[in-house]
Amino acid sequence: MTAHTSTLRRLLQAMPRTALTTCTCVLAIAAIANIGVDWGIDGSEWVRYLCCGLAATVASTWFAYKPQHGSYAVIVVSIGDFLIGGTAFAPMLILALLATGSIGYTSLVEGVLAGIALLAAVFFSPYTVAFPAIDNNLLSFPCLIALTLSISVLIRRNGERQRQLQREQTLLANAGIAQRLHDYTTNDLSDIAMMADHQLAICDDEQREAWHSVKNLALDALTHTRKAIRTLESDKTTVKQYDGTQTYDHRQNQLVSLRHSSTAPAQASETTGIDRLDELNKLIATCQSNLAANGYAGEVIRFGTEPTQLGDATATLIIGLVRELFGNIAKHAQASAGYTMLISWTDAAFVIELSDVPEPNTDVGLRSGLERYRQTIESMQGQWDIEDTSNHWNFHAEVPCQRTN
Repeated sequence: MTAHTSTLRRLLQAMPRTALTTCTCVLAIAAIANIGVDWGIDGSEWVRYLCCGLAATVASTWFAYKPQHGSYAVIVVSIGDFLIGGTAFAPMLILALLATGSIGYTSLVEGVLAGIALLAAVFFSPYTVAFPAIDNNLLSFPCLIALTLSISVLIRRNGERQRQLQREQTLLANAGIAQRLHDYTTNDLSDIAMMADHQLAICDDEQREAWHSVKNLALDALTHTRKAIRTLESDKTTVKQYDGTQTYDHRQNQLVSLRHSSTAPAQASETTGIDRLDELNKLIATCQSNLAANGYAGEVIRFGTEPTQLGDATATLIIGLVRELFGNIAKHAQASAGYTMLISWTDAAFVIELSDVPEPNTDVGLRSGLERYRQTIESMQGQWDIEDTSNHWNFHAEVPCQRTN
């Protein structure tokens, strides 16, 4: 019951409440004024006019402030006025149609029932001559009710579509945040912990406590970051947005963003393909240097001719993938065994391969970073292959890209 009430309130809040309240007040004033005029003309039935005026005032006020309940009061008062009141036909008729539309907005079945009740009151009313008719045909009134219900349903569905779109946009934003946290923050924190661990093996005794604190702080921050990522990814609908059902460019722009940049969309539009390739080269040099400083021996071998132009979305995807692979080396590979990364450019794809030896009993982490890239690349009709054994880890991926030399 609570969930139904909450849903009802959200739906009603989506309606143009200001317009609804304004129309209700105008119609209520018109109805009361009409009743007052009739009272002035025929004062002998003042009791009937007084009761009709009070009922119209209470129902209209209730409807204006609490549409979810007041709409039913307006229907009841309108039916009573049609059958026994015989006053303020036009304002009460329009007010009843407005209430029917409000009921139909929250529940089509209840709206239809309210419309049937109004139709019955019209057909059995002794004052039917006062109702609008086309060529004296009362079928015009059912058409008005049907039109009102149709409009209310269309408004409701449009509101639902808008809310669903907003929800999907929120989920995509959360997925993008989780992606950036995983690709950059967790990798950076892992690097800090790894560097601190390396320093603990070579530092003096007086520095050991400080490096212990650095390592513990990095591990604690890494734990909380992973919890935040799990929270952002807790809605399964988020994962569904990355299953290849969306368009190519949109998925890439949402999936991977520029590193440590809160203004990435604005900057990306002004970045050329050459700038992004320079960014990739600087990233490789930096990651190699960080790994070497912590005892990881390895090499990056390049083949082919780099393109002079590269789409920003594709470049962002490639940079993020390379950063993720270097992060995996630091987290999962044996430093003494070394690593080999092959990067090549073909006419139609960016090809990257990585080979290293996994560290036994290593922390597995979230295991979600490469999975996101796999979904993205496979949705682009790219290639993805991982060979994982106890003493060897081989990776191969091809990212389709259009190039202009």
